[in-house]
Amino acid sequence: MTEPERESMEVDILYVGAGPATLASAYHLMKQVEAHNEACEKTGEAPIEPPTILVIEKAAGIGDHQLSGAVMNPRAMKELMPDFVEQGFPTEYVVEKDYFWLFTRKGTIKSPITPPMFKKRGYHVISLSNVVKWLGEKCEEVGIEIYPGFAGAEILTEGDRVVGVRTGDMGIGRDGKPKTNYQPGMDIIAKCTILGEGVRGSMTKQLIDRFEMHGQNPDTYETGIKEIWRVKPEKHQPGRVVHGSMFPDFFGQINGMWLYDMKDNLVSFGYVTPLSSENPNN
Repeated sequence: MTEPERESMEVDILYVGAGPATLASAYHLMKQVEAHNEACEKTGEAPIEPPTILVIEKAAGIGDHQLSGAVMNPRAMKELMPDFVEQGFPTEYVVEKDYFWLFTRKGTIKSPITPPMFKKRGYHVISLSNVVKWLGEKCEEVGIEIYPGFAGAEILTEGDRVVGVRTGDMGIGRDGKPKTNYQPGMDIIAKCTILGEGVRGSMTKQLIDRFEMHGQNPDTYETGIKEIWRVKPEKHQPGRVVHGSMFPDFFGQINGMWLYDMKDNLVSFGYVTPLSSENPNN
């Protein structure tokens, strides 16, 4: 198959992946430009042209691939947007009670002391999907373009420089051949390309291989399970966060569970253990 003719577009800054980190970065960059130009009005200096910022996201809608909940330290959000609460940040609850439990095969030990890393009072219980949707709206309000449904397929380079990303072809059959609705991906050329694809991103793997950036420390992985329960109203405790671990594994092995209450009588519960666990039944 010959190389198809592809459309291309040029931007100043390209973000790959519309997660909370990339959207926050794009928003902060644009607000910094706004602040600089407002200062220039007072000093008489020449303002700078706002950059063209584009965020591409493989999901059909912003937030569709952010399935996790979280207990978020609000410090970074306050720095990004001091009035984030007044602007409608989608907080489920603010944590009021934090607990730490140790589990044995015969029962549960409710620790009277919560270790420092599990102290979450004042943190915000959130849905990452809702937060990403909200951040996407804030980005668009300041002039940032977001293209959902555009998956990055290939890093574009010139020599030792990354110059952009090629999006994936559409309309490819199971046999790898173009169908009647085939549409070649687009080349997006950028002065600066930021990858924010999450864990094991395909663009990131290409970049690491292309520029031999593996480093001395290999990646480590854990496996886990998460469930969302709807509980009886009398069992629902807004503002509660519980962390726990197997005892005595807690002192020599990384594993643990979490539980926190969300809106609509929902509870997020999960457990994580390393793939190197010596006893898979523990």
